[in-house]
Amino acid sequence: MVTNWEPWSLCSATCGKGIRMRSRVYVFPIKAQMFRCHRQTIERQFCNAEISECRDSDAFNSKCSVSGWSPWTECSVTCGYGTRSRSRIFKEFDSNNDTCPNVELIRKDICIG
Repeated sequence: MVTNWEPWSLCSATCGKGIRMRSRVYVFPIKAQMFRCHRQTIERQFCNAEISECRDSDAFNSKCSVSGWSPWTECSVTCGYGTRSRSRIFKEFDSNNDTCPNVELIRKDICIG
């Protein structure tokens, strides 16, 4: 027996597509483990941020220039659906999301482990 689903999390992205999640737990986790229950307790889905497209126009401003993308991380799970991410950084030390709000620094994706 599991609880009801918690509300969906906020979308992981501020622009473009992201991921949102919700979870639930076993009411009696020890019994669930004893009987090897495999009910889904985490659900993930793509979501659209309030700003539908990420504008990289700020990236052309030298103060907002960024590095290339890092390699994708490993999938967050070894079985089922998980998440992976990659990132990049501003080349200028004093640049940040306040001065360059439309530059995407972290990208997340759903993966299968």
